[in-house]
Amino acid sequence: MAMWDARGKTENVPLWHMLGGKCRDEIPLTEYFSFRNPGPNHPGESTPVEIARFCGEMIEKHDSKIFEGKLATVDLSTEIKMVREVRAAIGNRELRLDANGAWTLPTARRAIRALEPHDVSWYEEPVESYEEMAALRSVTSAGISSHQVNLRRAAELGAPDAIVTNVNELGGIAGAVEFIKSCELLDVGFRFHSGESGVASAVYLHLSATLEHVRDASQTLFRWYADDVIEGGPFSPVSGCVRIPEGSGIGATLDPRAFERCHQRYRDEGPFPSGQLGGGYGDSFQKT
Repeated sequence: MAMWDARGKTENVPLWHMLGGKCRDEIPLTEYFSFRNPGPNHPGESTPVEIARFCGEMIEKHDSKIFEGKLATVDLSTEIKMVREVRAAIGNRELRLDANGAWTLPTARRAIRALEPHDVSWYEEPVESYEEMAALRSVTSAGISSHQVNLRRAAELGAPDAIVTNVNELGGIAGAVEFIKSCELLDVGFRFHSGESGVASAVYLHLSATLEHVRDASQTLFRWYADDVIEGGPFSPVSGCVRIPEGSGIGATLDPRAFERCHQRYRDEGPFPSGQLGGGYGDSFQKT
């Protein structure tokens, strides 16, 4: 990423230009929700009603369009209530759910049947393996996505419908371009996933602008980030989108003061997630 950025700054052109041009200026992203521990600047959400209230606030403040929520962190009955409350709060906006592969196949079948009345468009990793995902076809017509990267197997099984991963896992910018083009050839969807710093996020925004196949909304936790090392801090979606970063290279610049601040946080608080930082998912995921 650094070398692509250096080339762009040397030639005074943005990354999207070096990759062959852009097909969109605004990148659609999801708004994330979950049970969350309290943090320094937010109270967290510990009940279904509080989570639904958070989603409503995101609509009022930012005109959020697509909501994606974390499942398999508390008991299923509570999560069904959470989804019901969220659906009431967001109206007819798109709703996606992510179980992080924590359910067994029987539990996934039971959960999806219970959640079906709430018009869920995508389930991310409701189960762990591609074979189990294919077995869920008889239960739901919703899309299924996975963080696991096995494109050949996805094409063979017809599941998952989309692979959701990041630039690092694909070996960098050139590797990501090659993989996404292969997804397009094999008719497997592709999205980027959450959890990226500002540098890598800037890169995947450029890639999303360049590659027509990344047309669906990618995941983001931008609203949850308390800090970042780039000038201007974390990106902030408006109406469910973030514009491509402006400027040459990747369009993001390190802020020396922010970098020092984040380095000191690392020294004081330890690696993320340490279990002590506010804004985490809460309980660890366990297969149920």
